[in-house]
Amino acid sequence: MIFSRIPFDGTPVPAELQDIVGQDKIPIVAFVEYEDSVWDDSAASKGVLYAKLVQNGKAFHLLNSHTQADSTDNVEAHKDIRRKQLNQALDLIKTMAGNVEDAEILMCGDLNIDGMSHPTTGFRQEWT
Repeated sequence: MIFSRIPFDGTPVPAELQDIVGQDKIPIVAFVEYEDSVWDDSAASKGVLYAKLVQNGKAFHLLNSHTQADSTDNVEAHKDIRRKQLNQALDLIKTMAGNVEDAEILMCGDLNIDGMSHPTTGFRQEWT
C-alpha cells in the first residue's frame, strides 16, 4: 500500500462501478521489479515504485528506488547492474509520463551512487 499527503492523480472509475470500488478514481501507481541483481539484492525484490501526484492542479511524477548495493571495499563493482536498473526506471517513467522532456519528475531513494565520484560530468549541482 502506498500513501501520500499530496493527492494522487487517478484514472476515472465508471459511474456504475463507483459503489463497488468505493471511489471515483483509481490512483495511478506502478511497481517494476528489477530484472538484474546479485547477492542478497536478488532476494529483496528490489525495483522502482512510481506514483503520479497532483499539487496545485499540476501533475508530477514520483519514483522511489533502492538500486544494487556494493561492498564498501569495491563501490563500483556492480555499476553496470545499477545502470540497467536505472534504464528500467527510465523506461517506466517514459511509459507513465509520456514526454519526459516536459514532465516534472522527482526520483529519490537509495540509489547506491556516489554523486561526487565523477565531478567531471558537470552534474555536481545535483549533489550540493
